[in-house]
Amino acid sequence: MAVMVLDKMCELDEILSKSGRKLVVVTFSSQNCGPCRPVPACLEAISEEMPDVLFIKIEVGKDDEYTKRFKIKGVPAFFYFKNGCEEYHFEGGNLGHFRKMVDELRF
Repeated sequence: MAVMVLDKMCELDEILSKSGRKLVVVTFSSQNCGPCRPVPACLEAISEEMPDVLFIKIEVGKDDEYTKRFKIKGVPAFFYFKNGCEEYHFEGGNLGHFRKMVDELRF
């Protein structure tokens, strides 16, 4: 399954409310962020391996509704949701940890 790219909070809210037990992984990144650069390729590769997981990429700015709502202090930031509720999140470019948490939380 391809990575979804969202730019409106209402789109994210709708997806989370309808996702049920399916793991939804939301990545927040910025074009001006060095550690964010490898994230899109990693997301694409993992999304092909795990069609049972919904991957979402959101581009954020320093002062937008996403950073305020999710209290994002740094990017990249990774949030994991099930049943519309946050299960786990972390900030930083550790793609190994990102992958490990997808594996742990997907079932």
